Amino acid sequence: MPGKFKLDDIVDIARDISKKANYPLNDFDDLAKALGGPKAKIKYEGKDRDVAEARQIPSEFYPIENEPDLIAKLAHLRSLSGDQPEGVSTTPAQPNLPPQAGPPPNFPESMRPKKGAPGVRGSKP
Repeated sequence: MPGKFKLDDIVDIARDISKKANYPLNDFDDLAKALGGPKAKIKYEGKDRDVAEARQIPSEFYPIENEPDLIAKLAHLRSLSGDQPEGVSTTPAQPNLPPQAGPPPNFPESMRPKKGAPGVRGSKP
């Protein structure tokens, strides 16, 4: 059943990881090391969780370049399960375009973004 999540919880865990991480995080092993090892516990959404749960993160999400990239990818993971962020509108804004603007362009599949994890690149903490 889809639920809600707080973006602040994701930001908090990303900040905790960033205190210990050496970016980029190239795979689960790098992430687990930053979290204290695969048998460590982390607090997320007020509950203790096993770091090993992070093994569920798809390989397409790596590398994780920096803290903003980690935040974007964790939020995206939550939304893939149907969960929605609290306090964020998920209804796309409809632009107020004049009638002569016409329909939006129909780009061929080759020009569309690749499927997978969104990310934030180019910024260094």
